[in-house]
Amino acid sequence: MLLRNLLADNGAVYIHLDYRKVHYAKALVDEIFGEHKFVNEIIWQRTASHNDPGRYGCVHDTLLFYKNGSDYIWNAPKTEQSQKYIDSFFVYAESPDKKRNVRLKKGEEAPEGWERYRLGNFASPHPRPNLTYEYKGYKPPKNGWKVDPDRMWEMDRLGLLHFPKSKDGRIQPKQYLKDTLGNKAVSDVWTGIPPLQASSAEKQNYPTQKPEALLERVIQTCSNQGDIVMDAFAGSGTTCAVAEKMGRRWLGIDCGKLATYTIQKRMLNLRAGIGNRGAPIQPKPFGLYNAGLYDFSKLKELPWDAWRFFALQLFQCRDEGHKIGGIRLDGYLKGASVLVYNHQKQPGVRIDEETIQSMHEALGSKVGSRMFIIAPALVFDFQQDYLTLDGVRYYALRIPYSIIHELHQREFAALKQPADEMAVNDTVDAVGFDFIRSPELEYVVTANKRKGEMLSEGVIRIKTFKSEAVIRDAGEKANRETLSMVMLDYDFNKESDVFDLDAVFYAEAIQKADWEVRFPLESVGNQLMAVFVDIYGNEAREVIPASKFGLGDTKEAAKRAKKVRTKAKK
Repeated sequence: MLLRNLLADNGAVYIHLDYRKVHYAKALVDEIFGEHKFVNEIIWQRTASHNDPGRYGCVHDTLLFYKNGSDYIWNAPKTEQSQKYIDSFFVYAESPDKKRNVRLKKGEEAPEGWERYRLGNFASPHPRPNLTYEYKGYKPPKNGWKVDPDRMWEMDRLGLLHFPKSKDGRIQPKQYLKDTLGNKAVSDVWTGIPPLQASSAEKQNYPTQKPEALLERVIQTCSNQGDIVMDAFAGSGTTCAVAEKMGRRWLGIDCGKLATYTIQKRMLNLRAGIGNRGAPIQPKPFGLYNAGLYDFSKLKELPWDAWRFFALQLFQCRDEGHKIGGIRLDGYLKGASVLVYNHQKQPGVRIDEETIQSMHEALGSKVGSRMFIIAPALVFDFQQDYLTLDGVRYYALRIPYSIIHELHQREFAALKQPADEMAVNDTVDAVGFDFIRSPELEYVVTANKRKGEMLSEGVIRIKTFKSEAVIRDAGEKANRETLSMVMLDYDFNKESDVFDLDAVFYAEAIQKADWEVRFPLESVGNQLMAVFVDIYGNEAREVIPASKFGLGDTKEAAKRAKKVRTKAKK
């Protein structure tokens, strides 16, 4: 619904899914946009290989294409003809002086400098008495020609006619291969865009990454230079990267920390060509914004009026002060009164059932059938979402972790970060918000060699990792239980202060390695930055000098890092 409201009148939406959910999504999007806005179901053959015993091999994904208005941007996409098609139809070759031609055998290449062409048909399928003229002694087809004499003469002048030896034969139009290359209309079955290979220059080691060629076709077809392209599930940032290369403005959204840092690294290491090949290019300045994560220390410093405004906006309440039964209330939500509890005026005071009872005695039935109370989570002394007194429901809107099912039509779930590679996209099913609170972290670093190996490894052993985030579905967390992942920038540059992601290690693998993160020591530059992320998206950042791993001076480290970067570019 939000995307529909944001979309330009001449814009379009593409929804990429596999066979598991695409049919459910089609029904939902038909309801949101209107079935008449549906344009195409596009089948993308993402691979040719499969191993699906007992059923047809699943080798495709689906894109649902919707327009927002009748006059939407449409730059008709074109593609190359397949070699099989060329060999089947472009079976003639013509000499450079256009005086000789030959018919090619199957698989035979045209002589050097000769032009391949195919023959068409000038015979009309319907009777056309006005076009039954002779041309250069050649008799017309039974129903007449498809073109008038002027067009026939013009094509003859351009050398686009084939004259058979027999005068009873039919003149045929010639179509040269060079005039059709890159000019084949694209259908709704896309077979020419291969999946990413492990060795691909654009590979980001991000699960579910899409090839740049796929997004190039989508963006080219339904937008123009300077337009804004948005990807609400940005993932590895393919949409952002391709939009930047094609001169579009872009907006990428994702609730995963791995996605955020992958996109940042990708945008800072762009190359001009699709597939991330060619000369390096500098992207236009872009910003990184956090939404749904609030700095608790800053909020505690807010004066009461600012805190009250924040609380009302957080739950999308209407700011409209009023009084009922002598109690000053702050606004409305879904037509019901809202009270923002002043915890600053009454520090240490808790809201319990007796508090609600006293409030009810003053408000009574005048407040209606429900009322909302907004306060920091730990101020409430009861666990229920609401208390009911004489038919009136008093809802507790806890900051930051409670979102009432009745208001949002779905249960709250924290924005949890993945603990293994297969769970990277699970965050798209979450809804909620939290405060930024750095986890408690204690670690040691060493360098050693594994048995039977020559090269040394850097080791970060995590001794303590505890999340301070307080959420509704969690009690006291055991040590290291809330770790999601550790991300490394092997050659962190303090001057730019940009975390340039080089490697990611998931908690599941770290735990199996006895809570150790191991990596090639030769990759480490002057200093390394490690970002420890908990399952709620909170970070602990550590800059670790190379000397901690027993490496040499900074000049040697810089040379080593430069060598590693050069290898990576090759």
